Order: sequence, then structure tokens, then C-alpha cells
Amino acid sequence: MHDSEPSLNASQVFCCDLYWGVMDGNDKGLNMHLEVLCKEALTDGDAVFSLPDNSWIWVHSLLFYIAAGNRLPSDFGTPQRLDLSSDVVEMTRNGLGVAVPVLYVTETKRPDFEKVINSCYTIDSLSGVWKAMGLAVVPNGNELERFTPWNPVLPTSLLPDFEIHLKEPKDGRSLFSVKVHKFLLARRIPYYETFFASGFGDASGMTSTLYTEEFTIFSLWAIASFIYNETTSSMFELYPTLRDYIAPSVAPSKSPCCATFDTSLPIPALEVTDKLLEIAKSAHYLGATNLENWAHLLLCDVAHQFQCQGRGCIEFIPHILNLVVDNDVTDRWVFRKGIALLAQHKSITAMWKRSLLNCKPPVLESLIESIQDCSEKEAEMGRTLQLFVRLSNLRRHTSTSKNASDWDKKLITPLMDHTSEILASKFDDLEITSGLAKFFRGPSFSRPIGEEILERVVGDKMLREENCRQVFIGIMTLTGLCEYDVPEIGRAGMKCISWFKRKWVTLSLTPAPITPKIPENNQQPDNQERDDKDKSKIKKPPVTTDANFFSVWETSELEELAKEILVPISDLLATSHRKKPPVDEKFKPVKTVKVGKPRPGRANPSGARSRGGASAPTSDIGSMSGTGTVA
Repeated sequence: MHDSEPSLNASQVFCCDLYWGVMDGNDKGLNMHLEVLCKEALTDGDAVFSLPDNSWIWVHSLLFYIAAGNRLPSDFGTPQRLDLSSDVVEMTRNGLGVAVPVLYVTETKRPDFEKVINSCYTIDSLSGVWKAMGLAVVPNGNELERFTPWNPVLPTSLLPDFEIHLKEPKDGRSLFSVKVHKFLLARRIPYYETFFASGFGDASGMTSTLYTEEFTIFSLWAIASFIYNETTSSMFELYPTLRDYIAPSVAPSKSPCCATFDTSLPIPALEVTDKLLEIAKSAHYLGATNLENWAHLLLCDVAHQFQCQGRGCIEFIPHILNLVVDNDVTDRWVFRKGIALLAQHKSITAMWKRSLLNCKPPVLESLIESIQDCSEKEAEMGRTLQLFVRLSNLRRHTSTSKNASDWDKKLITPLMDHTSEILASKFDDLEITSGLAKFFRGPSFSRPIGEEILERVVGDKMLREENCRQVFIGIMTLTGLCEYDVPEIGRAGMKCISWFKRKWVTLSLTPAPITPKIPENNQQPDNQERDDKDKSKIKKPPVTTDANFFSVWETSELEELAKEILVPISDLLATSHRKKPPVDEKFKPVKTVKVGKPRPGRANPSGARSRGGASAPTSDIGSMSGTGTVA
């Protein structure tokens, strides 16, 4: 997949010009191609008319034949003989050097001729060629493999002159072939326009080979259809309800949705999305941007622009995500929009059906990640609580199905674990506690869900140093909000208090971390600091202060905890483990100086340097070592 801006809509991401659709400035659509063909008829046209005013008009006889109602150019003009005595007629050459007879139009035939010329280079004429070639009927299923789409009603001189074969990469046998007109192929398909102009030896041939790595039988047929006709009906007659299904809503301000589709009709087969991506992949290879964009736009229309949660989109959107997740051609916009719709809380109830469970692991992983990101960024914790409720209800509904273990393993358990983490970290939020209190006030179907939440947040795996304060405050608040004793809350409170009784000593010895300061204006460290940081491989310990874990608690919170675990607040705030207690001066040991004869080679202790740095006089040392006393 490739990326576009997330803020764009489908028509901006996938531009096309199917009659009147949005068109990229770099693309040339069917109408523009017809205009170019009209101008280039002087180069490769195969019929030329001389009007009474001596002006010449070049045309492509194929388009002229269809516009004239299956009448050849010779019906509107007559070649003139160069000499009355011979049958040689006047000839001229087009830009390719091909000799073409000049057809002179009389004044009586001029009105009919001009009427045909005005409708010659139009979409109707081009689509008429497609029908005259016998290719308009779409065979279905395996019939396409043994179908020979060749029953033309065109004159022999106007039959297609170029054949495209589809083969396996390592097999020379043609699986399928389709014939088209070379002059149209070069104009409509950029790949062949470049190929014919390349000057390579095989560029002048009348056949081409494409392979099943990029093409299917259906996509090759669709490419041929695109050359002559861009209407959706010609490509998807196999899905008769498709047009009604993707039709816009009656209200202009509303997007298409399944509600506007007749419930008595079956939704189109999921196979249509596979066919669309086959077309997009083949068109991408050939550089047919308009066809590729059209296929993706129609894919978005089948998904109702990823804004619908109806019965059809429940099946289509997971299937589309499964197809595009590994598709190099499709824009990531499709994947993001589909995931965003499925990640909505209301979609868990409406759209999480078996079709979603059958998606590839990358799809489900992206869905889980999207929900988790939204939960972490969600300012309203009440929505996070509702997410847990929806997940719990989904687990209850799927518990009796044969896919219960898959639901738990692939989606429900990872999301419920993550949601429990968020609830535990914000358990002191009033939205959570007031929401849980409603679960326990009187009979409620949500009461078991509230009990499960409490069991999770006070469980040994969930209750940790990072969230224990929030859990303790939340349970105390929840106890106060309930007007009577609730056994579930009481049990959760006992587990929480039991945890603090086991952990309070460790927590009192745990330094309170200091949040690192963020540089002003988000300044980055200079090059020297960055180099020093890169060179250092040692992880630095977190910055701490003399305060312990409980020092950041409010006084009322400490009083409540101390009362519950029967520990004085002074013990909770103890910091003596980090430095020795001060010693009173009167209890300090007294140092005594031993007087005696110094050992050889060792200075007399009394002769050590004084605090001022000077040595004691030698006379004093000698007097201390003699037999006499010092006066």
C-alpha cells in the first residue's frame, strides 16, 4: 500500500473522469483521448474526405462507420479517377505513409456527412465499436476460461488488428486472448503507447503477451473493455444489484448506506471486490491511471465510503481489508478508513461478526492497535469504561459459538487486558467510579461486568506500584458512592488493603522519582551533547530525591491508608534507610593520644602536622622522649 493524506476523501485520493468525475491534471480521460484522436487522424487516419469547398477531413473509418449507423465511408464520398481512360483513382498518404483514396463529398451528401462527423469522436461511437466486436457480453465464472469473445459484426476491413495473449510465466500456452484495434490501444493504454514508440523490433508486431503474475482472465477482458467503454454496467453485468446497492442516498447531505438498499434484494456477491482489485492491479501495471482510480473509487462505493454499518458493509468491509492489507497497488487510505470504522465503539456491537474474525492477522492487529491508541488518547474515561462493557457483552454473546476461543484469543482478551490497564491507571477518576457505582445500585445486567473490573484492577498481575494509589483512592471513593455495603466492592477493598500490607515497607523504602524537565521550546541537545550521549552505553538511574513513595500522597489519603493497614503515618513516610541517624555530641567516642617512643622510620603521632599544616618543633619532640618532664 502507498499513502495519501488522511484528510482527503475518496474522490480526491482516487481521481478519475468517468464521464464527469474528478480528474487528475496529469491524466487524460476518454473524452480528451477522443479529441486527440480526432486531431491525430491526419497522422494515422485511414479515410479522407474532400468537401465542396476543397477542404479535407481525415477520419478513422472504424469510428465513422459506427457513427454513420454501420455505413462505410464510401457511402458518403466517391473517389475520382485520375484519367477517364483508366481505373486509377486519386490517392494521398497519411502521416504514416499509407496510401488512402480521396473521397469527394457532393453538396447533396454534405449535410448527412457533417452530421456523422459531429458524432464520430464520441463515447457513444466508441462503445458502439465494443458492441459490434461481440465483446460486450460478460461471461461468468469458469465460462470465461473457455469463452471465445469473438463474434464481430464489423466488416472485414474494420476488424481488430492486434491480439493480446495471457500466459503463465513458465508456460507458452495461451490461456486467453483478446483482439483490439492498435490505434486505439496506443492512445488509451500508456504502456502500449510507450511500447509502440520505442522502436524495438517487436514493437511493430501485431501481438503482445501478458502474464498471470499481474493479470487474470477477467482483468484482461476489463482492460479491453476500458479501451472502448468505461461504463460500470458493461463490466459488471454479473452483479445485477450492484448499481442499486451503491446508489447515492435520496438525501443529498447523507452518504450512501445499506438503509437505502431494498432489503428484499440480495447484496452483491463479495466476489465483486476481488474483481475490482484485479482490475486495479492490471491497470496499474499498464499505467492506465483512470481505470485504476475508477476501480478503487468503485471499491469505496461498495464499502459505502466506509461510513455505513449496515448488513452489506458488515460483510464487505472486512473482506476489502483482507484484500488490500497485502496489496502494493491500493492506497493506504482504504485500509485506514476501514479500520477506523471498525474501531468505533458502536461498531463492536453492529459490525463485529464472523466475517471480521476471518480476517488476516495483520488486519486484526491493526484494529486492536487503533482501538488501543484511541483509548489512550481518550479524555473521557467514561468511554473507556463503556468500551470494556461492550467487549464484555461481545464475549458473552460469542461464548456459546464454536468460534468462542478465536474471539477471545484474537480480539477480546488483548483488548480487555489493555482496557483494564487504562482503567487501573485512572481508577481515581470520578467518571470511572461514578460509572461503576451505577452498576452496583440495585439489580443490573452490568453488575457482573462491574465485579469483573474490580477483580481485574486488584489482581496480582494488575495492581502495581504505578497504579496502586489510583486503585486505592478509587475503591475508597466507590465505597462512599454506594449507599449500602456491596460485597463485590468490599472484597476488592480487602484485596487492595492486603496488597498494601505486604508492600508498604518496600514502598516506604522506594524513592519518589522526579519527572525529568523538558527543554524549553523542545530544544534538541547540541552536537557535543549528542555525541556524548551516543558514546555512553551505560543507562543512568532515574533522578531521585530524599522523599519516598508515599511523600507524594495527600494527607487525607495517607490517613485513610494508615487506618486501614494499621501503620503510623510516620512509618509510611520513613526515610532513615537512606542516611545514618545523627549522633548526639555527648555520645561521641573520645579520642586519646598515646605518648611513647616513636618507632624507627615513623613519625611521632604527636609530631604529625597540625591542622594548620605546620610541623611540631623538634625540641618539643625531644623533650617528650627524655626522662625529664616538661615545665
